[in-house]
Amino acid sequence: MEGGHRCAHTREGMAWAVAATCGMWCVVWCGVCANTRRCVESGANIVLSRLAIGDLATQYFADRNVFCAGRVEGADMERVSKATGARVQTTVNKLDPAVLGTCADFEEKQVRG
Repeated sequence: MEGGHRCAHTREGMAWAVAATCGMWCVVWCGVCANTRRCVESGANIVLSRLAIGDLATQYFADRNVFCAGRVEGADMERVSKATGARVQTTVNKLDPAVLGTCADFEEKQVRG
């Protein structure tokens, strides 16, 4: 792939690469893979974000049995942090497993207000 952007994503022993003809897709996919991979590699199995979590990241997490939710209110993040001992992070770069919290049970419920 001379002169082209190459992105490799390994999943269950299969390598995936894209050529420069779909360079933007590759840039987006590589960014999503890198950030979500860091979360998964940290050992997290629940990921909450104040920002929206896109379809690619949601699928990536789902494929790895990780629950994710985006657009979580700041007050809710603080409550979860206090209840689980997790520390809210501003970046996933160099994500340390020591910042993860724990809980015995996790349940998602729709609350109507």
